Amino acid sequence: MPFLPAATDFTDMEILSKPKEYPDLKTICPICKGYGGWNSELNCYRLPPGVEDTAENRCKYVHFQAGCSQCNGWGWVSDEDANCIHEMKELSQKECRKRGIQHFGNCYHVYECIKCSKVEHVDSSD
Repeated sequence: MPFLPAATDFTDMEILSKPKEYPDLKTICPICKGYGGWNSELNCYRLPPGVEDTAENRCKYVHFQAGCSQCNGWGWVSDEDANCIHEMKELSQKECRKRGIQHFGNCYHVYECIKCSKVEHVDSSD
């Protein structure tokens, strides 16, 4: 079965509650519609033995899913992120140095949105 189009299938998923830990996340994500991700392929895996066939368990075990990079899986975004569907481009260490942006090495990645210039940092060593 081919992959489903990105951010189009939310079968067996539930919209996430607004995270209390992050009060700046005020708006439902414009990409994932508050689900934090989507199904890339339905019924890709079998339920583990003895696990009841419910929507929650199918969501957890059966469907192949993708996380939303716009909201980092929270389903909610800040006002800034609600106004721009980001298109991120990775910046090299050299480019970061030239622009005065901190870059901490090989497992550290710096991205900039080509539309709004928002800069994000990710440490992939975890």
